[in-house]
Amino acid sequence: AHDPSRPFEVRSGHRSVRVLGTAFDMVSHDDMFRVSVARGAVAVSTTGQDADFHLAAGQQLNQLRKAPADVSEVDPTRAFAWRHGVLVYQDRPLGEVAADMSRYFEKPVVVMPTATSLRFTGALKVADEATVLDKLDDYLPIRVERSADQIAIYALAEH
Repeated sequence: AHDPSRPFEVRSGHRSVRVLGTAFDMVSHDDMFRVSVARGAVAVSTTGQDADFHLAAGQQLNQLRKAPADVSEVDPTRAFAWRHGVLVYQDRPLGEVAADMSRYFEKPVVVMPTATSLRFTGALKVADEATVLDKLDDYLPIRVERSADQIAIYALAEH
């Protein structure tokens, strides 16, 4: 229940998201941090200090590694599609897609250096590892190699 004297706040490391009457999604995994707002607004701190971002419905904040955070428009239906087992991307770095897949698979998905410039637009239904990786391979010029400890994604030109 909304109580102004006790704001709802989610913390992840030095980052925090304060609810301002909303429905939002937050992902904090390895070096990726993302907040998507479906309704209402949130105040986001990426530094542990006062809020440096105020996000409204239809906005998404993305931050990879220690790079500056970027705010973009997002279709809330797409941002929350994971609730139905679908990951939807619009011109996102392959590293972000790999980080999301790593949350669903037993082994981490690692993007090799020559494939880091690849970007992905599309929807991936979270199913078994092989099916998801085969679908990603249909969309991008990549080669996937599985080992005992990771799934590596290479650009096709890389040997």
